[in-house]
Amino acid sequence: MKKLGFSIIGIIAVIVALTGCEKRMHVSDMTFKDGGGYAFHEGEPYTGDVWSDDDKTACFTYKDGELSVMTAFHDNGQVACTAGQKEGEGSKYFDTEGNAIDEMTFFGTYRSVLENVAETASQMQRRSR
Repeated sequence: MKKLGFSIIGIIAVIVALTGCEKRMHVSDMTFKDGGGYAFHEGEPYTGDVWSDDDKTACFTYKDGELSVMTAFHDNGQVACTAGQKEGEGSKYFDTEGNAIDEMTFFGTYRSVLENVAETASQMQRRSR
């Protein structure tokens, strides 16, 4: 039983070490090209998530420096919309409860989400080279 206890503690320590030490990247950590279509960290194309500096407005996912998915969030943390950058990946919109809604309803109801994302996009533009 004692060995089992140490094994479980060891496994938990490894999980915490692997997941807890990763630094979340933010727009202010990056440089961009084409207004955010491409992301670079320390001069190299970036792969991973880039969060808005407030950690809650939006998350941009990059692969080999190229934007693949943008996700915006409502103030309550629920996903507001997602937009894929590849052909055939359309945008999806959600209300504050996580229910899918149409584009017209989203744009008419959740203007604050759009304003917040526009501010982050403006910051990305300012950090473009």
